[in-house]
Amino acid sequence: MRILFAATLISLALSAASFAQACDIGDQRVAKTMGPSVAVYDDKGNYVEDVDAKLVVVHVPIVGCKEQPAHVQVRLTDQRVVWVDRLNVQIASNGAAPSSRKCATQAVSRPGDTSMPATSGIDPCSQR
Repeated sequence: MRILFAATLISLALSAASFAQACDIGDQRVAKTMGPSVAVYDDKGNYVEDVDAKLVVVHVPIVGCKEQPAHVQVRLTDQRVVWVDRLNVQIASNGAAPSSRKCATQAVSRPGDTSMPATSGIDPCSQR
């Protein structure tokens, strides 16, 4: 009984984490395809087929996106909506809304001791 209860809690925690990581579509659109063909996946992330990159409709908003696996949902010229890997398409912003990320522009308080740029592990851009 305890094992079943623990398994249920773990399952709920993992599903909540996947919802928390869901990416935001916002004003993102398909700018172009990155190769001659694009791999198509099902809802679970399993490979289905390759389609000609010319079938992907560009300069229109993406339909959906997922963090795990890293897929975006795009429209094809035959009116199908399919999941593709983010590496197969270039995603761009429409530019209509200002970015929600504010990058640090503050000057360094003292001269650097190296000529190679580096970070201290803190993202120089923060969500605001």
